[in-house]
Amino acid sequence: MYGPFVNSKYNALLAKLERRFAKGMTLLASYTYGHSIDGGGNQNDTNDPGPQDARNLQAQKGSSNFDIRHRFVLSGLYQLPFGKSGALAALARNWQLSGIYSIQTGQPFTVRLSTDPTGTNTTARPNRLRDGSLPSDQRGPNHWFDSAAFAIPACPCFGNSGRNILRGPGFQNVDLGIMRDFIFHERFRLQFRGEAFNLFNHPNFDIPAGTGMQIGAPQVGIISTVANPERQIQIAMKMYF
Repeated sequence: MYGPFVNSKYNALLAKLERRFAKGMTLLASYTYGHSIDGGGNQNDTNDPGPQDARNLQAQKGSSNFDIRHRFVLSGLYQLPFGKSGALAALARNWQLSGIYSIQTGQPFTVRLSTDPTGTNTTARPNRLRDGSLPSDQRGPNHWFDSAAFAIPACPCFGNSGRNILRGPGFQNVDLGIMRDFIFHERFRLQFRGEAFNLFNHPNFDIPAGTGMQIGAPQVGIISTVANPERQIQIAMKMYF
């Protein structure tokens, strides 16, 4: 059996601004404005409910589960200008400060029903009455989208709500590192590193999952997971020889 199921396309605008290493500093800024469209996720993607109507696969067409519309990343490295002379020069020189700042818009998700009024044993979708997105000052992890904008079909039929029509929270993160090499000999080098991930401990919430995206469930609209961990700090030393 040959069963064509999913096709996809991706369009994007890419921009990059780079400062090559000079005077102890290098910077790289990149921006992507893109849109990935497909007809369904892979078999291991639990965030994609699959088609509700096997005879109308075109109704599955929508933004990919991994679609990020806007993404900006700024990274850099700076050699601290200390220790050029003086008694403490041996301890103060050769320190490097590096960091990565990233920010992006949220990923899409599909609103679905907690029951199957069609009787086809599929993941059914509701009828869409209005947009469903809430203003930024009204949404939060305990109430991310307008559940009243969706209704359970009154007949044993498929709902008209599309796939991946709503977006989850955006993402922003700062990682910072400091490093220094102590050179004792041509063959021996001791490296000290200190790194902080999610430096400002910013909560990046994930999309509503499970019952959080099911109309008719008590947890509808609730986000119960985060996209990255809380702040993590690590210190390490390495000996190269």
